Amino acid sequence: MLATYEFTTDQNIVLRLLSKRMKAVAIFLIIMGALVILQGVQQMFFGNSIITSIGIGSIYIIMGVWTYKSGKSFEQIVLTEGTDINHLMKANSSLLSLYTLQYWLFIIALIILVISLIMVSI
Repeated sequence: MLATYEFTTDQNIVLRLLSKRMKAVAIFLIIMGALVILQGVQQMFFGNSIITSIGIGSIYIIMGVWTYKSGKSFEQIVLTEGTDINHLMKANSSLLSLYTLQYWLFIIALIILVISLIMVSI
């Protein structure tokens, strides 16, 4: 028989609050992503490119979805019994995806910054 772990009542209070905050931030990110894409569509009518808006808006939406999934898994820790570790690992998996995306976006931004600085100084 596999051993199970249950978080304490105090730990569940923290996890419930974390879950609520993560899901609220996730909804904000998804709405922001949709608004950025809509702004791009609006700008398209004035002859501007929509590609940047779609890219940035999509990143916001993806970050929102992964944040929401992680928050939902933290919520499941509080709501269920006997599966706390499984839900914790699902939450961590979504967080790993989110932070891997952010890690690479920062690397790309840093590379672009360095190239821009080099080009300006030439």
